[in-house]
Amino acid sequence: MDLMIPYYIKEKLTPFLRTGFVHNGRTPGVELDCLGFVVLFYKKFGFDFPDGDGRPIHRHWFKQEPDRMLDGLKTLGFPQVKTIEELRPFDLVGFAVARNIMTHMGVMVSSRHFAHMAPRNGFRITLLDNRWAAKVKIAFRPYLEGRPLREVVLDTVEKEMLG
Repeated sequence: MDLMIPYYIKEKLTPFLRTGFVHNGRTPGVELDCLGFVVLFYKKFGFDFPDGDGRPIHRHWFKQEPDRMLDGLKTLGFPQVKTIEELRPFDLVGFAVARNIMTHMGVMVSSRHFAHMAPRNGFRITLLDNRWAAKVKIAFRPYLEGRPLREVVLDTVEKEMLG
């Protein structure tokens, strides 16, 4: 896991290693889906990301409501990241894996890598190469306390280092 990922992110990813993918899974180290990973990852940094929209998430939800994930994320009010080049650690990335419907999400852990739960392989850190970049439907920069989450985390890390 040595991919230019800052140590303060890398240490928070350890509990997710060897976690398998299960739809609606919410147990790190055992089973998660992509939303479960995002919720639990952000929680490790003091950010309460909503765990769904209050309605059950059925296995093939996207067939009846193709914009459900995208619409849900837009209601959070985070600023959008306009280009792949602007992505930074902690940015949330939504992917349209098939049929131009956003059904997958992950969190940037460096400016070029994102962490996510892959249905076939479980927890992964993946290079945002051209193939994945083409699937990005939308990206957001989460805010906490009126500032980008990344800045809040960096301030906390700096305070811890200074004692």
